Amino acid sequence: MMTQSPKYRYEQFAATRIYTPVVRYSPDGQHILHVTNTTGQFNLWTIPSGGGIPRQLTTFTDNTIRNALWFPDASGIIFQADQNGDEQHQLYRLGARGGWHTPITQKMDSQHNLGDISPDGHWIAYSANDDNPMSMDVCLYHTQMGEKRRIFTGRLSFPSEWSPNGRYLTIIESTGNTNLNTWLYDHQTGETTLCTPHEGEAIFAAVGWSPNSDGFYIVSDSGREFMGLLYYDLVKKSYDWVETPDYDIEQFAFSKDGRLMVWAVNENGASKLYGKNLQTNTPIN
Repeated sequence: MMTQSPKYRYEQFAATRIYTPVVRYSPDGQHILHVTNTTGQFNLWTIPSGGGIPRQLTTFTDNTIRNALWFPDASGIIFQADQNGDEQHQLYRLGARGGWHTPITQKMDSQHNLGDISPDGHWIAYSANDDNPMSMDVCLYHTQMGEKRRIFTGRLSFPSEWSPNGRYLTIIESTGNTNLNTWLYDHQTGETTLCTPHEGEAIFAAVGWSPNSDGFYIVSDSGREFMGLLYYDLVKKSYDWVETPDYDIEQFAFSKDGRLMVWAVNENGASKLYGKNLQTNTPIN
C-alpha cells in the first residue's frame, strides 16, 4: 500500500517573520525585548532568554516600533514609534508585561528620538524638533513628575549616553555628514561643555563610558584615514588615542559590569571582533 505524501500549505513556504535590529536584554538578563512583524506589523515582544514562548507587548496595526529601552529596574519600557512610516516619531511608556501604553510626547507633526535612560530611571534623554523644525534639541523627561526640560537647543543634536553615576550625559552634535562634535552635559550644574573643538571636518562620536564615570570613549577619524578610538578624561578635560587600527572601527560595546570592551573592525570588507579587559588592560583572546 502506497503512503500518501503529506500536503503542505502555501503559508508554510511563504510565511516569513522580519526582526529589526532592536534587541535588548532585560537588566536582570531574564528576557529579551525585540521587534518583529509576526502579526503583520512591527510590534514589541519579549521572549525568555533561556527560550520559551514569546509574549506580545504592543498591538499596533498602523504604528511601527523604531527603538525601545528597558528601565534599569526592568519595571517597564520606553519605546519610539511612528505612524504609517511618516517618521514623526513619538515616545511612549509601557509596563514590562505589556498593557496599555502611555504617551510621553504627543506633538504628532514633530520628530522625537529616544536617547538613553538615566541609571536611576528618573530621566529620559531624547531629541526633538517640536520647538523648531530646523533643529533637534536635546530634552529630558522626568519619569515620575512628568517634567520636561530642554537642555541643549538650536543645533542638530542627539543624546548619546548617561554616565554610570547619572551625573553626566554625552551629546553628539552634527554639523554635516562628516563633521560631528561631542558635548558633555553636567546634570548637577546644568552646564554643557564642548569636548572636541576642532578645525575642518572630523567625526567625534561618543560611544560609551568607563565604569567609574571618570571618562568616556569616542569614535573619531580626526587626522586619520580610518575611524579609531579615543578616551576623554573628565579630570584632564582632554582625550588620547587608545585604538588606531588601519581599518575603520564599526561597532562598539561594553559588558554589563563595564569590565570588558569589544569592538568590530572592518578589515577588507569583513568585520573582525576585538576585545579588551579594561581592568587588566589586556586583550581578550
